[in-house]
Amino acid sequence: MGRFGGMDINGAREMRFGSFGRSPSPRRAVFLFDIDCTGGPLTFVQRASRYLPHFGWETRVVAAGSRRPRGWDASAFTAPLTVTPTAYSAIRLAQRLGRAIAEFDAEVVVGMPNESSALVMRHLYRTRQSRARFLDVLHSDNPSEYERIRGNADVAAAVGAVNDDAVSRLGKEIPSLSGRAYRIWYPVPALEEPPYDKGREGPLRLIYLGRLAQQYKRVLDLAPIVRQLLARGVDFRFSIAGDGPDRKRLEELLAAVPGAAERVQFHGWLSNETALRMLAAHDVLLLASDVEGQPLALLEAMGQGVVPVVTQLPGMRALIAGGETGFCLPVGAADQFADRIAELASNRGLLRRMSRASWELIYNTHRTDAAVGKLAELLDRAAGLPLPDPEQLPENIYPTCICTRFGLPVIVQEVLHWYRGKELR
Repeated sequence: MGRFGGMDINGAREMRFGSFGRSPSPRRAVFLFDIDCTGGPLTFVQRASRYLPHFGWETRVVAAGSRRPRGWDASAFTAPLTVTPTAYSAIRLAQRLGRAIAEFDAEVVVGMPNESSALVMRHLYRTRQSRARFLDVLHSDNPSEYERIRGNADVAAAVGAVNDDAVSRLGKEIPSLSGRAYRIWYPVPALEEPPYDKGREGPLRLIYLGRLAQQYKRVLDLAPIVRQLLARGVDFRFSIAGDGPDRKRLEELLAAVPGAAERVQFHGWLSNETALRMLAAHDVLLLASDVEGQPLALLEAMGQGVVPVVTQLPGMRALIAGGETGFCLPVGAADQFADRIAELASNRGLLRRMSRASWELIYNTHRTDAAVGKLAELLDRAAGLPLPDPEQLPENIYPTCICTRFGLPVIVQEVLHWYRGKELR
Protein backbone atom coordinates (compact mmCIF):
# COMPACT_ATOMS: atom_id res chain seq x y z
CA MET A 1 0.00 0.00 0.00
CA GLY A 2 1.23 3.52 -0.76
CA ARG A 3 1.75 6.34 1.67
CA PHE A 4 -0.78 8.94 2.68
CA GLY A 5 0.27 12.58 2.49
CA GLY A 6 -0.73 14.59 5.54
CA MET A 7 -1.59 11.70 7.84
CA ASP A 8 0.48 9.21 9.79
CA ILE A 9 -1.04 6.06 8.30
CA ASN A 10 0.97 2.85 7.85
CA GLY A 11 4.13 4.71 8.74
CA ALA A 12 3.46 7.56 6.34
CA ARG A 13 5.37 10.77 6.74
CA GLU A 14 3.69 14.11 7.26
CA MET A 15 3.09 16.41 4.29
CA ARG A 16 6.24 18.23 3.30
CA PHE A 17 5.54 21.88 3.94
CA GLY A 18 9.09 22.83 4.90
CA SER A 19 9.86 24.69 1.69
CA PHE A 20 7.09 27.19 2.39
CA GLY A 21 8.40 28.19 5.80
CA ARG A 22 6.49 30.06 8.47
CA SER A 23 5.82 33.76 8.58
CA PRO A 24 7.60 35.46 11.49
CA SER A 25 4.40 37.42 12.05
CA PRO A 26 1.52 35.10 11.05
CA ARG A 27 -1.81 36.42 9.89
CA ARG A 28 -4.93 35.22 11.66
CA ALA A 29 -8.06 33.40 10.50
CA VAL A 30 -11.05 31.99 12.38
CA PHE A 31 -13.16 29.07 11.20
CA LEU A 32 -16.73 29.36 12.47
CA PHE A 33 -19.19 26.46 12.24
CA ASP A 34 -22.07 24.70 14.01
CA ILE A 35 -20.99 22.03 16.46
CA ASP A 36 -23.30 19.51 14.78
CA CYS A 37 -21.53 20.04 11.44
CA THR A 38 -20.39 16.68 10.06
CA GLY A 39 -18.88 15.15 6.95
CA GLY A 40 -16.94 17.18 4.41
CA PRO A 41 -17.29 20.64 6.00
CA LEU A 42 -16.04 19.39 9.37
CA THR A 43 -13.08 17.54 7.85
CA PHE A 44 -12.29 20.62 5.76
CA VAL A 45 -12.08 22.75 8.92
CA GLN A 46 -9.88 20.22 10.69
CA ARG A 47 -7.40 19.89 7.83
CA ALA A 48 -7.33 23.54 6.80
CA SER A 49 -6.83 24.82 10.35
CA ARG A 50 -4.08 22.27 10.88
CA TYR A 51 -2.00 23.11 7.83
CA LEU A 52 -2.61 26.84 7.22
CA PRO A 53 0.12 27.82 9.73
CA HIS A 54 2.62 26.37 7.23
CA PHE A 55 1.45 29.11 4.84
CA GLY A 56 1.67 31.97 7.34
CA TRP A 57 -1.88 31.83 8.73
CA GLU A 58 -2.47 31.23 12.43
CA THR A 59 -5.90 29.68 12.97
CA ARG A 60 -8.58 29.29 15.61
CA VAL A 61 -11.79 27.27 15.44
CA VAL A 62 -15.03 28.50 17.01
CA ALA A 63 -18.00 26.12 17.27
CA ALA A 64 -21.53 27.35 17.90
CA GLY A 65 -23.61 25.12 20.15
CA SER A 66 -22.95 22.77 23.02
CA ARG A 67 -24.68 19.53 21.99
CA ARG A 68 -21.88 17.45 20.59
CA PRO A 69 -22.96 14.96 17.90
CA ARG A 70 -21.93 11.33 17.71
CA GLY A 71 -18.29 10.97 16.81
CA TRP A 72 -17.37 14.47 17.99
CA ASP A 73 -13.68 14.46 18.83
CA ALA A 74 -12.16 17.72 20.04
CA SER A 75 -8.67 16.19 19.79
CA ALA A 76 -9.06 16.12 15.98
CA PHE A 77 -8.55 19.90 16.01
CA THR A 78 -4.91 20.92 16.24
CA ALA A 79 -5.85 24.62 16.24
CA PRO A 80 -7.21 26.19 19.45
CA LEU A 81 -10.92 25.32 19.74
CA THR A 82 -13.60 27.44 21.42
CA VAL A 83 -17.04 25.92 21.97
CA THR A 84 -19.58 28.58 22.93
CA PRO A 85 -22.14 27.93 25.69
CA THR A 86 -25.74 27.18 24.84
CA ALA A 87 -27.62 30.22 23.52
CA TYR A 88 -31.39 30.61 23.51
CA SER A 89 -31.58 33.92 21.66
CA ALA A 90 -30.05 35.24 18.44
CA ILE A 91 -28.56 38.25 20.23
CA ARG A 92 -26.89 36.11 22.88
CA LEU A 93 -25.55 33.77 20.21
CA ALA A 94 -24.06 36.68 18.28
CA GLN A 95 -22.51 38.15 21.42
CA ARG A 96 -20.85 34.90 22.47
CA LEU A 97 -19.52 34.03 19.06
CA GLY A 98 -18.47 37.64 18.48
CA ARG A 99 -16.50 37.73 21.70
CA ALA A 100 -14.50 34.63 20.71
CA ILE A 101 -13.73 36.11 17.28
CA ALA A 102 -12.92 39.64 18.49
CA GLU A 103 -10.50 38.34 21.15
CA PHE A 104 -8.46 36.59 18.47
CA ASP A 105 -8.27 39.76 16.33
CA ALA A 106 -8.62 37.79 13.09
CA GLU A 107 -8.17 39.25 9.62
CA VAL A 108 -10.55 36.75 8.02
CA VAL A 109 -13.49 34.76 9.38
CA VAL A 110 -14.36 31.67 7.35
CA GLY A 111 -18.01 30.70 7.82
CA MET A 112 -19.09 27.12 7.31
CA PRO A 113 -22.64 26.46 6.03
CA ASN A 114 -24.80 28.00 8.74
CA GLU A 115 -26.75 31.16 9.52
CA SER A 116 -24.86 32.00 12.69
CA SER A 117 -21.68 32.95 10.80
CA ALA A 118 -23.34 35.84 9.00
CA LEU A 119 -25.32 36.72 12.12
CA VAL A 120 -22.21 37.21 14.21
CA MET A 121 -20.37 39.15 11.49
CA ARG A 122 -23.34 41.48 11.11
CA HIS A 123 -23.25 42.01 14.89
CA LEU A 124 -19.49 42.67 14.91
CA TYR A 125 -19.66 45.14 12.03
CA ARG A 126 -22.62 47.06 13.41
CA THR A 127 -20.99 47.32 16.85
CA ARG A 128 -17.59 48.05 15.26
CA GLN A 129 -15.85 45.30 17.22
CA SER A 130 -14.03 43.73 14.27
CA ARG A 131 -12.54 44.57 10.90
CA ALA A 132 -12.16 40.94 9.87
CA ARG A 133 -13.33 40.11 6.37
CA PHE A 134 -16.02 37.46 6.13
CA LEU A 135 -15.45 34.57 3.72
CA ASP A 136 -18.68 32.60 3.41
CA VAL A 137 -18.50 29.06 2.03
CA LEU A 138 -20.94 27.13 -0.13
CA HIS A 139 -20.43 23.38 0.27
CA SER A 140 -23.55 22.07 -1.49
CA ASP A 141 -25.61 22.66 -4.62
CA ASN A 142 -28.76 22.55 -2.50
CA PRO A 143 -30.99 25.51 -3.56
CA SER A 144 -31.43 26.50 0.09
CA GLU A 145 -27.68 27.11 0.31
CA TYR A 146 -27.82 29.64 -2.52
CA GLU A 147 -30.68 31.40 -0.74
CA ARG A 148 -28.63 31.50 2.47
CA ILE A 149 -25.70 33.02 0.58
CA ARG A 150 -28.02 35.52 -1.14
CA GLY A 151 -29.43 36.72 2.18
CA ASN A 152 -25.96 37.23 3.64
CA ALA A 153 -24.18 38.71 0.61
CA ASP A 154 -24.17 42.17 2.19
CA VAL A 155 -21.78 41.08 4.95
CA ALA A 156 -19.55 38.74 2.90
CA ALA A 157 -16.31 40.08 1.46
CA ALA A 158 -16.18 36.95 -0.70
CA VAL A 159 -17.75 33.51 -1.09
CA GLY A 160 -15.88 30.27 -1.70
CA ALA A 161 -17.51 27.32 -3.47
CA VAL A 162 -16.32 23.74 -3.82
CA ASN A 163 -16.74 23.39 -7.57
CA ASP A 164 -16.44 25.60 -10.64
CA ASP A 165 -20.10 25.27 -11.60
CA ALA A 166 -21.14 26.67 -8.21
CA VAL A 167 -18.71 29.60 -8.58
CA SER A 168 -20.27 30.47 -11.93
CA ARG A 169 -23.81 30.04 -10.62
CA LEU A 170 -23.15 32.32 -7.65
CA GLY A 171 -22.03 35.13 -9.94
CA LYS A 172 -25.05 34.72 -12.22
CA GLU A 173 -27.80 34.26 -9.61
CA ILE A 174 -26.48 36.78 -7.09
CA PRO A 175 -25.23 39.80 -9.10
CA SER A 176 -23.84 41.50 -6.00
CA LEU A 177 -21.34 38.64 -5.73
CA SER A 178 -20.07 39.03 -9.27
CA GLY A 179 -16.28 39.03 -9.06
CA ARG A 180 -16.37 37.97 -5.40
CA ALA A 181 -17.03 34.22 -5.80
CA TYR A 182 -13.96 31.98 -5.75
CA ARG A 183 -13.10 28.31 -5.91
CA ILE A 184 -11.97 26.44 -2.81
CA TRP A 185 -10.41 22.99 -2.83
CA TYR A 186 -10.93 20.26 -0.24
CA PRO A 187 -7.56 19.13 1.17
CA VAL A 188 -7.24 15.38 0.58
CA PRO A 189 -4.54 13.05 1.99
CA ALA A 190 -3.86 11.26 -1.29
CA LEU A 191 -1.46 8.37 -1.68
CA GLU A 192 2.01 9.67 -2.44
CA GLU A 193 2.60 6.87 -4.93
CA PRO A 194 0.28 5.35 -7.53
CA PRO A 195 -1.90 2.50 -6.23
CA TYR A 196 -0.68 -0.91 -7.36
CA ASP A 197 -3.21 -3.21 -5.69
CA LYS A 198 -6.35 -2.27 -7.63
CA GLY A 199 -7.91 -4.65 -10.12
CA ARG A 200 -6.49 -7.79 -8.56
CA GLU A 201 -8.30 -11.06 -9.11
CA GLY A 202 -11.23 -12.04 -6.91
CA PRO A 203 -14.47 -10.31 -5.99
CA LEU A 204 -14.75 -6.67 -6.99
CA ARG A 205 -14.56 -4.60 -3.81
CA LEU A 206 -17.32 -1.96 -3.74
CA ILE A 207 -17.85 0.72 -1.10
CA TYR A 208 -20.35 3.40 -0.19
CA LEU A 209 -19.10 6.01 2.29
CA GLY A 210 -21.40 8.70 3.62
CA ARG A 211 -24.59 9.52 5.46
CA LEU A 212 -27.26 6.84 5.22
CA ALA A 213 -30.14 9.09 4.24
CA GLN A 214 -32.51 8.95 1.29
CA GLN A 215 -32.78 12.73 1.18
CA TYR A 216 -29.99 14.00 -1.07
CA LYS A 217 -27.90 10.80 -0.73
CA ARG A 218 -30.56 8.39 -2.13
CA VAL A 219 -29.03 5.45 -0.28
CA LEU A 220 -32.10 3.28 -0.89
CA ASP A 221 -31.05 3.20 -4.55
CA LEU A 222 -28.19 0.93 -3.49
CA ALA A 223 -30.59 -2.00 -3.01
CA PRO A 224 -31.74 -2.24 -6.67
CA ILE A 225 -28.12 -1.86 -7.79
CA VAL A 226 -27.16 -4.87 -5.64
CA ARG A 227 -30.13 -6.81 -6.99
CA GLN A 228 -29.09 -6.17 -10.59
CA LEU A 229 -25.45 -7.04 -9.92
CA LEU A 230 -26.54 -10.39 -8.52
CA ALA A 231 -28.81 -10.97 -11.50
CA ARG A 232 -25.82 -10.38 -13.81
CA GLY A 233 -23.69 -12.85 -11.88
CA VAL A 234 -21.08 -10.26 -10.84
CA ASP A 235 -18.72 -11.48 -8.13
CA PHE A 236 -18.46 -8.61 -5.61
CA ARG A 237 -18.30 -7.60 -1.96
CA PHE A 238 -20.00 -4.38 -0.88
CA SER A 239 -19.02 -2.36 2.22
CA ILE A 240 -21.46 0.31 3.42
CA ALA A 241 -19.77 2.75 5.79
CA GLY A 242 -21.72 5.44 7.58
CA ASP A 243 -24.87 5.95 9.59
CA GLY A 244 -28.06 7.92 9.33
CA PRO A 245 -31.86 7.94 9.55
CA ASP A 246 -32.43 5.45 6.72
CA ARG A 247 -29.93 2.78 7.72
CA LYS A 248 -32.61 0.43 9.05
CA ARG A 249 -34.73 0.78 5.91
CA LEU A 250 -31.69 0.10 3.69
CA GLU A 251 -30.84 -2.98 5.77
CA GLU A 252 -34.40 -4.23 5.31
CA LEU A 253 -34.34 -3.69 1.55
CA LEU A 254 -31.03 -5.49 1.17
CA ALA A 255 -32.15 -8.33 3.43
CA ALA A 256 -35.01 -8.92 0.98
CA VAL A 257 -32.56 -9.39 -1.92
CA PRO A 258 -31.63 -13.09 -2.25
CA GLY A 259 -27.88 -13.57 -1.99
CA ALA A 260 -27.13 -10.08 -0.71
CA ALA A 261 -26.48 -11.07 2.90
CA GLU A 262 -23.24 -12.89 2.03
CA ARG A 263 -21.93 -9.95 -0.01
CA VAL A 264 -23.00 -6.78 1.81
CA GLN A 265 -21.61 -5.59 5.13
CA PHE A 266 -22.55 -2.51 7.18
CA HIS A 267 -19.73 -0.87 9.11
CA GLY A 268 -21.52 2.04 10.79
CA TRP A 269 -19.95 5.40 11.56
CA LEU A 270 -16.15 5.51 11.08
CA SER A 271 -13.51 8.01 12.09
CA ASN A 272 -11.89 9.76 9.15
CA GLU A 273 -8.65 7.86 9.60
CA THR A 274 -10.48 4.52 9.64
CA ALA A 275 -12.54 5.55 6.63
CA LEU A 276 -9.36 6.33 4.67
CA ARG A 277 -7.95 2.91 5.50
CA MET A 278 -11.18 1.28 4.36
CA LEU A 279 -11.25 3.24 1.12
CA ALA A 280 -7.71 2.14 0.34
CA ALA A 281 -8.84 -1.50 0.54
CA HIS A 282 -11.59 -1.13 -2.11
CA ASP A 283 -11.81 -0.86 -5.88
CA VAL A 284 -15.00 1.06 -6.69
CA LEU A 285 -16.95 3.83 -4.92
CA LEU A 286 -20.74 4.09 -5.39
CA LEU A 287 -22.60 7.36 -4.83
CA ALA A 288 -26.26 7.73 -5.86
CA SER A 289 -26.87 11.31 -4.64
CA ASP A 290 -29.21 13.81 -6.28
CA VAL A 291 -27.72 16.85 -4.47
CA GLU A 292 -24.02 17.41 -3.74
CA GLY A 293 -21.38 20.10 -3.88
CA GLN A 294 -18.26 18.03 -4.36
CA PRO A 295 -18.35 15.11 -1.91
CA LEU A 296 -15.26 14.70 0.22
CA ALA A 297 -15.86 10.93 0.14
CA LEU A 298 -15.46 11.05 -3.65
CA LEU A 299 -12.21 13.03 -3.47
CA GLU A 300 -10.76 10.83 -0.74
CA ALA A 301 -11.72 7.68 -2.63
CA MET A 302 -10.10 8.89 -5.85
CA GLY A 303 -7.03 9.92 -3.85
CA GLN A 304 -6.68 6.26 -2.87
CA GLY A 305 -7.13 5.08 -6.45
CA VAL A 306 -10.74 3.98 -5.94
CA VAL A 307 -12.73 4.28 -9.17
CA PRO A 308 -15.97 6.29 -8.78
CA VAL A 309 -19.28 5.19 -10.26
CA VAL A 310 -21.50 8.13 -9.34
CA THR A 311 -24.39 10.32 -10.45
CA GLN A 312 -24.22 13.13 -13.00
CA LEU A 313 -24.06 16.12 -10.68
CA PRO A 314 -21.92 19.16 -11.58
CA GLY A 315 -19.38 18.80 -8.79
CA MET A 316 -18.86 15.12 -9.53
CA ARG A 317 -19.03 15.38 -13.30
CA ALA A 318 -16.13 17.83 -13.21
CA LEU A 319 -13.89 15.05 -11.83
CA ILE A 320 -15.04 12.26 -14.13
CA ALA A 321 -13.49 13.40 -17.40
CA GLY A 322 -14.54 11.51 -20.51
CA GLY A 323 -14.78 8.18 -18.73
CA GLU A 324 -11.07 8.26 -17.93
CA THR A 325 -11.36 8.47 -14.15
CA GLY A 326 -14.72 6.76 -13.58
CA PHE A 327 -18.34 6.82 -14.67
CA CYS A 328 -21.09 9.46 -14.24
CA LEU A 329 -24.64 8.14 -14.62
CA PRO A 330 -28.19 9.48 -14.35
CA VAL A 331 -29.78 9.67 -10.91
CA GLY A 332 -31.84 6.55 -10.18
CA ALA A 333 -30.43 4.53 -13.11
CA ALA A 334 -29.75 1.28 -11.23
CA ASP A 335 -29.41 -0.70 -14.45
CA GLN A 336 -26.69 1.60 -15.78
CA PHE A 337 -24.85 1.48 -12.45
CA ALA A 338 -24.92 -2.31 -12.63
CA ASP A 339 -23.71 -2.27 -16.25
CA ARG A 340 -20.68 -0.14 -15.46
CA ILE A 341 -19.77 -2.09 -12.34
CA ALA A 342 -20.05 -5.34 -14.30
CA GLU A 343 -17.76 -3.84 -16.94
CA LEU A 344 -15.12 -3.02 -14.33
CA ALA A 345 -15.45 -6.47 -12.79
CA SER A 346 -14.81 -8.16 -16.14
CA ASN A 347 -12.12 -5.76 -17.38
CA ARG A 348 -9.49 -5.41 -14.66
CA GLY A 349 -7.14 -3.61 -17.02
CA LEU A 350 -9.72 -0.83 -17.42
CA LEU A 351 -10.14 -0.73 -13.65
CA ARG A 352 -6.39 -0.33 -13.14
CA ARG A 353 -6.14 2.45 -15.74
CA MET A 354 -9.05 4.35 -14.19
CA SER A 355 -7.59 3.84 -10.72
CA ARG A 356 -4.28 5.38 -11.77
CA ALA A 357 -6.02 8.29 -13.54
CA SER A 358 -8.25 8.98 -10.51
CA TRP A 359 -5.32 9.05 -8.13
CA GLU A 360 -3.27 11.26 -10.44
CA LEU A 361 -6.06 13.84 -10.80
CA ILE A 362 -6.58 14.22 -7.05
CA TYR A 363 -2.86 14.16 -6.30
CA ASN A 364 -2.30 17.07 -8.64
CA THR A 365 -5.29 19.19 -7.59
CA HIS A 366 -6.51 18.35 -4.08
CA ARG A 367 -3.40 17.00 -2.36
CA THR A 368 -3.28 18.52 1.11
CA ASP A 369 -0.40 20.93 0.58
CA ALA A 370 -1.70 22.06 -2.83
CA ALA A 371 -5.28 22.62 -1.63
CA VAL A 372 -4.30 24.42 1.57
CA GLY A 373 -1.87 26.57 -0.38
CA LYS A 374 -4.74 27.68 -2.64
CA LEU A 375 -6.86 28.40 0.44
CA ALA A 376 -4.07 30.54 1.89
CA GLU A 377 -3.99 32.54 -1.35
CA LEU A 378 -7.75 33.06 -1.10
CA LEU A 379 -7.42 34.25 2.50
CA ASP A 380 -4.72 36.69 1.38
CA ARG A 381 -7.08 38.02 -1.28
CA ALA A 382 -10.10 38.19 1.03
CA ALA A 383 -8.14 40.11 3.65
CA GLY A 384 -7.61 42.93 1.15
CA LEU A 385 -11.23 43.27 0.03
CA PRO A 386 -13.46 46.17 1.20
CA LEU A 387 -15.42 45.96 4.44
CA PRO A 388 -19.18 46.53 4.43
CA ASP A 389 -20.40 49.91 5.62
CA PRO A 390 -21.86 49.36 9.13
CA GLU A 391 -24.36 52.15 8.53
CA GLN A 392 -25.79 50.30 5.54
CA LEU A 393 -26.26 46.94 7.28
CA PRO A 394 -29.78 46.10 8.50
CA GLU A 395 -30.50 45.03 12.06
CA ASN A 396 -29.65 41.50 13.15
CA ILE A 397 -32.20 39.11 11.70
CA TYR A 398 -31.92 35.42 12.47
CA PRO A 399 -34.03 33.70 9.79
CA THR A 400 -35.09 30.80 12.02
CA CYS A 401 -36.10 33.08 14.89
CA ILE A 402 -39.30 35.09 14.45
CA CYS A 403 -38.91 36.34 18.02
CA THR A 404 -36.10 38.64 16.90
CA ARG A 405 -38.11 39.84 13.92
CA PHE A 406 -40.99 40.88 16.17
CA GLY A 407 -38.69 42.62 18.61
CA LEU A 408 -39.32 40.44 21.69
CA PRO A 409 -36.91 41.26 24.52
CA VAL A 410 -33.91 38.96 24.71
CA ILE A 411 -34.91 37.57 28.10
CA VAL A 412 -38.35 36.62 26.75
CA GLN A 413 -36.78 34.92 23.75
CA GLU A 414 -34.43 32.95 25.96
CA VAL A 415 -37.23 31.73 28.22
CA LEU A 416 -39.35 30.66 25.24
CA HIS A 417 -36.51 28.84 23.50
CA TRP A 418 -35.31 27.24 26.73
CA TYR A 419 -38.82 25.98 27.43
CA ARG A 420 -39.04 24.49 23.93
CA GLY A 421 -35.51 23.08 24.18
CA LYS A 422 -34.49 25.01 21.07
CA GLU A 423 -30.82 25.89 21.15
CA LEU A 424 -29.82 28.47 18.55
CA ARG A 425 -26.65 28.00 16.51
